[in-house]
Amino acid sequence: MVKAAPPAAPPPRNLYQPQLESAAEDAAFRARRSRFEREMLLEAEDLGLLRKLDREVADLIMSEPPLLTLEATLERCRKRLRDSNLDDFLVQIKDLEEDCELEDSLCSRLRALPWPSIQVILGQERHWCPETQRRQLQDSVSLLELQAQRSAPKPKTKPKAEPKAEPKAEPKAEPKVAASIDSVSYTKNLIKQITGHDAEPLKPKEAKPKLEKAEASPLRRTSPARPARKAAKSPLEHQIQGIIDEHKHSEDFEREVFHWVQNSGMKPEVGLVLQMLSSTAAWGVMRICQGTCNVSQFLQQVQLVNGQAAALGQLLCTPRADAWAAAAYYGNWYPGYYWGGWPMQATKEEKKSKKSKKDKKNKKKKDKKSKATAGKRKASSSSEESSSRPVARGGVAHTPEGPCAAAAPAAAAMEKPKSVADRLAALLDSVEESAEPGPSAAPTKRPTEAAAPAEVLKPQAAPPGPSEVATEKEISASSHELQMRHWLESLDSKGSLLQYLPKLKEEFDADLGQLTSVRLANAEGGVLSSIDSTFWQAIGVVRMGHRLLLAKAILAL
Repeated sequence: MVKAAPPAAPPPRNLYQPQLESAAEDAAFRARRSRFEREMLLEAEDLGLLRKLDREVADLIMSEPPLLTLEATLERCRKRLRDSNLDDFLVQIKDLEEDCELEDSLCSRLRALPWPSIQVILGQERHWCPETQRRQLQDSVSLLELQAQRSAPKPKTKPKAEPKAEPKAEPKAEPKVAASIDSVSYTKNLIKQITGHDAEPLKPKEAKPKLEKAEASPLRRTSPARPARKAAKSPLEHQIQGIIDEHKHSEDFEREVFHWVQNSGMKPEVGLVLQMLSSTAAWGVMRICQGTCNVSQFLQQVQLVNGQAAALGQLLCTPRADAWAAAAYYGNWYPGYYWGGWPMQATKEEKKSKKSKKDKKNKKKKDKKSKATAGKRKASSSSEESSSRPVARGGVAHTPEGPCAAAAPAAAAMEKPKSVADRLAALLDSVEESAEPGPSAAPTKRPTEAAAPAEVLKPQAAPPGPSEVATEKEISASSHELQMRHWLESLDSKGSLLQYLPKLKEEFDADLGQLTSVRLANAEGGVLSSIDSTFWQAIGVVRMGHRLLLAKAILAL
């Protein structure tokens, strides 16, 4: 019998790498299962059911967090082992992970949640955008993990008794007794240093010449100096600090809030407002307000979450926060008494705002006067021109200079550059003149009556042609576009919403009246659910902050 010779060298490692990985996974799973069996004290029947299950189903049962007592956890495990819908439940979880393309870390966190929490996530409505759906899933998993940690049983451990340290005997300091010599106070230690007498009592008469010879400085104050007085906190600071202490935020959270405020360029008081919220609410507000947002929009988002924090943040971000805090404080003790601050307590910003308001009023008055004088000059010049014009004959004005003189002022007017607003005004005037009805026709005369030689019938105005109607449509479209542009700029101070103007012009003809058709009659899910979801797809709005701004503005139309 011929025996097969062993290979000269072992096969390359990459050929049996998958087998090694699967073997390591099997060994780790068996170790987890054996540890679970020892901890739960399962019976033989339960052990058989657990070992017959698929690896993923068994992992799903073993990774579920424990309940308050071991008996309750064991009873729940027995129910799970005898449940016939385990495979369907696992298939639903796999479908969610594949549809949303979740990462492995997020999948493991999802499967480690309690089953009621997983069923809540599976029952949520999915978003059409995969990135938004993934972000919402991550937020909901973090929130449910936090709830599970808070409801988890805490281990009952007795604190170790720390050995009591024996108090060390501190050396007693020698008291400083003042000796009065001719109404001048000197300490006893100073007298000893100068005179050299350590233990013997010293009489003031003997110490006086030696002290004067040594030129000792008198110590008027022999009592120890008082510590510096701390600045008292205002009632507003006390209230804010009390709310922040209730939440007990971690150092990592405070560090993230500090970096977010620093990167967004807002006031440092915004960080205090975020610390007054819970960690989950603060993360949501920071995510919505990331990028384009100012203090007023930030406080609007905080108002939706916590009204008290928004009110205190409004007081913090105003220049006269101390005066308003005193008003709130004294209003609790003296109801009906308004504390408007001390007299002449105007800040520099208020003084500047008053000056700017006065300057604006003066400027408006000057503009009105200049417009009135310009209108009078135009009226006087038009009356002079009408008086200097010759009488029209046969509907045609005969001037001695001819057509060349009439073309001269038109050429001069064309030389002056006109702005867009002037051109629009001129087009509107021309359209209005063309749309005015013609003069009433003269009454028909009998053939016996002869018309006067000086009377000439004026031709009636012709109906507007197709070119004039087209210009009128262009003017209305341009005015709608200007109105839509101004509306988008008013929603955001940075003008980041102007990117949706071409789509709005294409889909809605840049008409604000048509935007009201996207509002839904029955909305029970907030601001975004009151707008038709196809509107965001048609316009191409993906960012959550832009959707909120546009939804609130459309509802306010």
